[in-house]
Amino acid sequence: MNEHNTIEKMKQMRMGTMAELYHKNLTEHLYQDMSADELLAFLVDSEWEYRQNKSIDNLIRQAGFKQAAA
Repeated sequence: MNEHNTIEKMKQMRMGTMAELYHKNLTEHLYQDMSADELLAFLVDSEWEYRQNKSIDNLIRQAGFKQAAA
């Protein structure tokens, strides 16, 4: 398996967060203690959370509130 190709495919599929975390895993060995299933779940959960937060941010921006929330 060529890790670089995997990362590029993730980016093409717009899975930027997954690609970034997978790259960090390969270069910095951050998640060595995880099994393959745990790593996959972590990558998917991270991508999911990023997209959910991005959605919420977009909705708030589109609402056009006159004042920012404190």
